[in-house]
Amino acid sequence: MRLTAAEALRLAWLAWGALALAAFVTVVQPAQGRLRALASQSHDLYDLANRNDRLRAAAGDLARAQRDVARDLRALAEQNTQGRATLAALRVLQRISVSQRVAVAELTHKAAAGTHGPDVGTVGLQGRYRDVVAAIAALSQGDALVEVDSADLRREQAGDDIAATVAVTIYRGTDGLTKGEPNAATAAIATP
Repeated sequence: MRLTAAEALRLAWLAWGALALAAFVTVVQPAQGRLRALASQSHDLYDLANRNDRLRAAAGDLARAQRDVARDLRALAEQNTQGRATLAALRVLQRISVSQRVAVAELTHKAAAGTHGPDVGTVGLQGRYRDVVAAIAALSQGDALVEVDSADLRREQAGDDIAATVAVTIYRGTDGLTKGEPNAATAAIATP
C-alpha cells in the first residue's frame, strides 16, 4: 500500500496533532494544575502574612499596655492607700488560686470611708470542696492583712465543685506588721 503525497501530509498532520495533544496532556495540563495550586498557596501565605502583621501590631500595643500597667502597679505599691491594700490582696488571691487549684469567680470591694480604715468585700471561689476550704484558710495567711469574716458554701449545679462566697476585711497601712505563724487549727484546715 502506497500513500500519496496528500495522504502522507494528512497523516503527518494527524501525527503532529496527536503529539501536540499528548504534550498538552502530559506537560501543559499538569503545569496548569501546579500553577493553580501555587496561586492558592500564595493567596493563603498572603493572608497569613497579613494576619501576622496584625498580630505583631497588636503585640506592640499589648507590650505598651503591659508597661503602663506595671508602672501603675509600682505607683500603687508606693502609696499607703486602698490601691496598695487591694493590690496586695489580689496577689494573695492569685497565689491561692494557683496553689489551691480554685477559680476566683468574683471579687467585690467597698472602700472604707476614712483614709486608714479597713475595706470590706467579698471573694467568690469555685473548685473542689477540699481545695475551696483550704483556699479560705489560706486567705488570712498571705502578705496582705485579710480577715475572713464569713463564708457561704453551696454546691454547683453540675459536677463535684462547690462555690463559696467569702466576706473579707482588707486592712491598709499594715506594712510594719509581722504576721505570726497560723494557729494549729488554721494550719490543720489549710493542709490538704
